[in-house]
Amino acid sequence: MKAQSLNLDILLKQYRNQSKAEKGFEIIAELLEDNDLSKLDKLLRNHHVESVSDSNEIEARENINELLDFYSLLQVALFSDYISAPLSPKITDEIDFILNSKPLQKYYTENYPSVLPQLILKQIKVDEYFKNNINIQGKVIFDRFLILNQFSKRDDDIQLLLWMYNSGSIGRYTVEDFHQLLESKHNFKVDNNQNSITLNKILWGLTKFTHFINDYAQLLRDCQFNPILQSAIWHYHSNWFNSQKSKIGYNLNITLQIIKKSFSQFNSKDLIYTPRSYLSTIEEIKDWKTNANHLESIETDIEYLFNSDLAQPLHNLNNSLNYN
Repeated sequence: MKAQSLNLDILLKQYRNQSKAEKGFEIIAELLEDNDLSKLDKLLRNHHVESVSDSNEIEARENINELLDFYSLLQVALFSDYISAPLSPKITDEIDFILNSKPLQKYYTENYPSVLPQLILKQIKVDEYFKNNINIQGKVIFDRFLILNQFSKRDDDIQLLLWMYNSGSIGRYTVEDFHQLLESKHNFKVDNNQNSITLNKILWGLTKFTHFINDYAQLLRDCQFNPILQSAIWHYHSNWFNSQKSKIGYNLNITLQIIKKSFSQFNSKDLIYTPRSYLSTIEEIKDWKTNANHLESIETDIEYLFNSDLAQPLHNLNNSLNYN
């Protein structure tokens, strides 16, 4: 219990009180306390229905998403026995205040469905927590989950790549432009010299994200002993892995197919001496050739992660908890 209490304190410090989540809470609290639900409802609109392009709105939504991610993180921590139930009144009162508001409920149940916030709200409302029978392995799994999560969410190159995959463009590059560049050794080299910063950040993001995919898939395979925890960890990044809604899997598969063909053509004569260039040393070219020849394993991991079967255990649990 003492270790679990310390774990909770660390999670609060790192992911709630000293992050964008605090700003997200302040934004929501101010609008809710002013009974200004229309402004909050507009801020949290579905961007597929009405686009979100204002920089202030984008930042506010990022902060609010960070807060929701924290609540989801707490639920994963509960499932892994990393922290203990029940949560303190201070935490549960905040969760109820935020997640029980109509604009937020619409946001995480209709606009961008997310099961983890729904689950934690249901349980705290009746102070009845799902007992996930799990051993010490759960804490080890959660530690690995935290490390991977920090790596993926805090890396600017990965976030740049995912932004391009989701939005369709970054800077002057569309996804189609990016793929066309990868297909042509000549065009890639020319563009790399002229626009090395953006292009190479996207490429570094691609390498890092494929490493993340490999590690996250292995983490989920190691969770097979507990389907609830496995499903919860999958759901934490379901906006990436939901094959029916995410553009990431579709674009990533296209990228990898192109790389398997294009980078195998590079050799020592194709070195590009620009800052952070992907092709600045012969070792990097060799690495790329090796990666290109072994992308089948990454494709297997992608197929595994973008499998909706991993989502089902948590959906079943959520449907079974009919607390009023």
